[in-house]
Amino acid sequence: MYVKFRLLYLRGGGNYNDRGLKFGQWIEIYDKFWDYCKVLFVGNYKEGIKIGDWEVHFYQQDNNSLKIGKGTYNDLGMKTGYWTEPSETFWEKFQVIYEGQYSNGIKSGKWNAFFTGHLHNRNGIKIKKWMDLYENYLEQPIYVGKYQDGIIMQEFKLIKQMLYY
Repeated sequence: MYVKFRLLYLRGGGNYNDRGLKFGQWIEIYDKFWDYCKVLFVGNYKEGIKIGDWEVHFYQQDNNSLKIGKGTYNDLGMKTGYWTEPSETFWEKFQVIYEGQYSNGIKSGKWNAFFTGHLHNRNGIKIKKWMDLYENYLEQPIYVGKYQDGIIMQEFKLIKQMLYY
């Protein structure tokens, strides 16, 4: 299936079996898809249940695709293990990604929120300028500071939060 969205053609969809259940590889459109939030999910179904590794792709205004997330579904269709996924308010001007662990479909432990484009060194340690957020960032402050080799090198400052709707 091809979807024409403005001047962007997206390939999406997948197959149903004779019982009407999804199977094989699917490309699904994010339920918050719009002009500035062209996000697709790519992965597999078995007997109508999401299984295995899934990826999340974001199409920018220049129509270049970025992989912005990934994670794994267990055989029961529940998210499990480490995931990176877009926030509920993700869009071109507010590219917030969450990262953390799922256990049987439930978020567990500490979750981090960050803007895409931040830098990590080869060992996955934060470097240079970062903007750290909190789980409920719409009501809590946003701080900006600098990391070097995973260590805060500059005091984090509270910045004024600006949301665009």
